Amino acid sequence: MRTRRAFVLFAALAGVAPAVPAIDLGGILSTAQRIADTAKPSEVDDATQEKLIGEQAAREILSKAPLAPLPGLQRYVNRLGRYLAAGSGRTDVEWRFAVIDDASANAWAAPDGYVFVTTGMLADVQSEAELAGVLAHEIEHVVQRHHLKAIQSATRRGQLAALAGIAQDTAAAEGASTITVNPELEKLRGTIGQLYDRGLSRGDELDADHRGVELAGQRGYDPYGLMLVLQKLGAHGKDDASLASFTRTHPSIEERLKKLESAVEHLDPAFFPGRTQEERYRKYAQI
Repeated sequence: MRTRRAFVLFAALAGVAPAVPAIDLGGILSTAQRIADTAKPSEVDDATQEKLIGEQAAREILSKAPLAPLPGLQRYVNRLGRYLAAGSGRTDVEWRFAVIDDASANAWAAPDGYVFVTTGMLADVQSEAELAGVLAHEIEHVVQRHHLKAIQSATRRGQLAALAGIAQDTAAAEGASTITVNPELEKLRGTIGQLYDRGLSRGDELDADHRGVELAGQRGYDPYGLMLVLQKLGAHGKDDASLASFTRTHPSIEERLKKLESAVEHLDPAFFPGRTQEERYRKYAQI
């Protein structure tokens, strides 16, 4: 049954993908108002926090580089990403995937189902299995709530109570020349920015590696895909400027490859067909 279902969904990847879901600002404003009306900050539940922190984190990532003006590539990455995410166990978020026009090699996730990959990273990817490995790693960050937990642990309750200001500031910016800035909200934004500048903990990154290769393999891809990408990035050399952000925010490539080798060796080879899909990647991933 698993193999049959995987075959049908793999075939669907080659079809016409739906448009990238837009951010529902109206829904965010509605949720933000409920937060503003809450008497106690402790009553702001994790799902609400994840939604609004994810929105702000996505804005932080997109403030550094724009979306790549390649609609065909965007649809393809979304189709693949959603196929992988469908096997992740998290059905409570709306998964959104995007390619950023940035020559540096990197990928990021944000709470509430946002996943971004750069054109610089895709330049080192040569098959759908390799891209699946990269996306599955980021998907697992969302599934395990790595960024959300890191932001929550570094943030005071007063700042979390200011989450409503994220949406309120956005709405005000559309029609006002000046905006009253909530100082607690600014601290929260600073916390988010610092996290993405320094990266997650070593343990979180290695955890996403391990879980990501399992997810990619379970969804029918060669689980060595992520390892192949890391090997190519490692071949650039440590002084390559395009890897500056990547090496600053992740454990060493050598350590990751060593850990991944052990993880992949323990996977049951009968559990996944190990597809690589180089031809389909060349057809749809035009950069």
